[in-house]
Amino acid sequence: PDRPICVPGCDDSSQCTVPGNICNAALGTCDVELDPMELGAVCSTVRGACRGGSCFTEFESGYPGSSCVYAGCEVDLADPSGGCPRGGVCQGADLAGTESPICIPGCDEPSDCRDGYRCAPLDPANEDSAMGCVPGCDSDADCANDGTDGAPDFACNVGTGLCTFPADPVAAGRECASADQCRGGECLTEAETGWPGGYCAPLGCRLSGEGPSVDCPEGFACADNESGDPAIGWCVRTCTAEGDECRDAERCEIEDGAESGSCVPGCTGEDDCGEGRDCDPSGRCV
Repeated sequence: PDRPICVPGCDDSSQCTVPGNICNAALGTCDVELDPMELGAVCSTVRGACRGGSCFTEFESGYPGSSCVYAGCEVDLADPSGGCPRGGVCQGADLAGTESPICIPGCDEPSDCRDGYRCAPLDPANEDSAMGCVPGCDSDADCANDGTDGAPDFACNVGTGLCTFPADPVAAGRECASADQCRGGECLTEAETGWPGGYCAPLGCRLSGEGPSVDCPEGFACADNESGDPAIGWCVRTCTAEGDECRDAERCEIEDGAESGSCVPGCTGEDDCGEGRDCDPSGRCV
């Protein structure tokens, strides 16, 4: 079994030995206090901006032009600031797609947010949710990585509001082991999701309501990815009971009364799974 390791775990600033540093108990780290003026600003992990916060770059997070956030706030409907720097609001990890809640700039109207960001409810499913500046690119022009000076040429996914590599429709539904094999989408790896061989799922289609979204490739339909904006999902391959649309180790799941369904994990034995994993009754490799 893997050996336990020691990780940062401060819970009080008295444990920080560098003068001026404070403890971020949520992360367990000691750092300088984030300047509130930097929250939501363009940042760089190389140039030292966003000290005391976390720089979400296009490369790592898809945030248009990068954005300085503060990780480690507490979601509280009664107090949307959740301990954020002045002017910030706390967005839950499940909605932000992060490991812990993050502070982003609060807003009342679109003009309060930078280009590439939109003023939207922190929790789209909650009508009483506070408003914050969330990623919301409208076009490729909002993406800093435009193919010049050796940078990659990113594209705007209007559904997710993120800047990523352009989606490759050919990769949709294929096996994958990492994000590099699923450009513009999300790789549902076997290790993390149990999907036999992994699955490349394009992002940004719309499940409900009106607003920007991307179209699924032919032969795919929008499904709930159970994270982030509940109105936005990912594309999964459609199938019929008598068809052969699904890959090996997948099965066609059709709801009662429907003529078609979607391909879902469907391993039948350990030979369908990677080394060290077994097939469980749900059809996933664990």
